[in-house]
Amino acid sequence: MKAPDSKGSTDILENLDGQLADLKKQYLDLLDRLAIHPKDISQDAPAYYSTEALNTLYAIEYKIVVLQQHSGNNEFGWCEQKREKKLSAFKKQKNEVVAQLLSELKTKYSNLLEASITIPKKYFIKRSGYYDNQSLHELSLIEENIKCTYYNMSMTYDNWCEVEKSKALSKYAITSTNLLVQVFTKIGIPAAIIIGSGTAGTSYLTSLNAIEQFENTIQLGEQKVSDGQYGAALQLFNHAKISYDGSFRNSHYSDIADKHVTANIDKAVKSCTEMIQEKELLSANNLISSLPQDVIEENASNAGKIKTLHILLESAVNEGLDVLISNISANNGHLDANTREYLNELIAISPNDYWLNFIRNKEK
Repeated sequence: MKAPDSKGSTDILENLDGQLADLKKQYLDLLDRLAIHPKDISQDAPAYYSTEALNTLYAIEYKIVVLQQHSGNNEFGWCEQKREKKLSAFKKQKNEVVAQLLSELKTKYSNLLEASITIPKKYFIKRSGYYDNQSLHELSLIEENIKCTYYNMSMTYDNWCEVEKSKALSKYAITSTNLLVQVFTKIGIPAAIIIGSGTAGTSYLTSLNAIEQFENTIQLGEQKVSDGQYGAALQLFNHAKISYDGSFRNSHYSDIADKHVTANIDKAVKSCTEMIQEKELLSANNLISSLPQDVIEENASNAGKIKTLHILLESAVNEGLDVLISNISANNGHLDANTREYLNELIAISPNDYWLNFIRNKEK
C-alpha cells in the first residue's frame, strides 16, 4: 500500500489555516460595520447588533467553528469573546459620555444655584435668601435632565439637586430668633431680653409678607430702571409705597419708596435732556409722556424737574420750526424729503402748533 503523502496533508492544513484567518478577519470587520450606533449616545441605548446582523455573524461563526474542528484549533469561544468585547466597549463608551454629561449638568445646576439666588436688600433687617419662580423653573429643567442621566447610568437618583439647593439656601438663611435679635438691636433693646419680647418684634414678624412684597416690588422697579423704562419703574415704586400694609415701620418703607421715585426721576431727566441735546425729540417726548403724572405731582421738586423738561422740549420744537423755514427758503418754497419727515416728528410732539400745521397743509 502506498504511504500517505505528508506534503499534501500539510498543504491542506495550511489552506485551512489561511481560510480560518480570512474568516476571522471578515468577522472582526463585520463586528465594526454591522453595529447600529445611537443617534444620541447620551440618551439612547449603546450600540448593538440587529437580528439580521446577528444572523450574518452567526453564519460566519459556524464556518469558523467548522474550520477550527478540521484544523485542530481549539479556540471555539473566539467569536463570542470578540462579540462580547465589542458590546462591552459600546457600553463603556456610553457610560463615559453619560458620566461626562452628568458632571456638566451638575456644574450647570451648581452655577445657577449660586447665580440666581435672591438676597433681599437690607432696608432694615437682613432676611433669608430665596429663589424666585423663574429661577426655580430653570433649576427644575436641569434637575429633570440630571434625573434622566441617573436613569441612563442605571443609578438610583439620590436627591442630589435638593441637597445642593438646601446647602445654597443655608448660606443665607436667617432664623426667627436671629430676626428678633436684629429687630430689637435696631430699636435699642438689649439682646439679653429678646426672648419673651414685646410688640416691636411681633410687629415685624407679622409684617414679613408685606415687607417681602415691598422689597420684591422695589427690585422689579430697579430692573425697569436698568432697562430704561422709567415710567414703569415709577409705577412700581409708587405701588410698593401705597400697597405696603405691614404694621412695622410704615414711614421707613414709605421713605425708601420715595427715595427710589426721586432717584428714578433724576435718571429720567438726565436721559431725556441728553435726547433733546442730540435732537432725538420724539424719543424725549415719548419718555416724558410715559411718566405717570400723579406720581410726579406728589413731590413739588420732582414736578419742577419735569416742568423744566417740557420747557426744554418746547424750545427744541421752536428751533425745529426755524429749521423748517430755512429748508423751505432753500428749496423753492417746499420741504425736502428728509425735512418733511422732521416736520411729521415735530407735529407728533406738538400737534396743535399753528405754524407746524400751516406748513403741513401747505405741503399737501
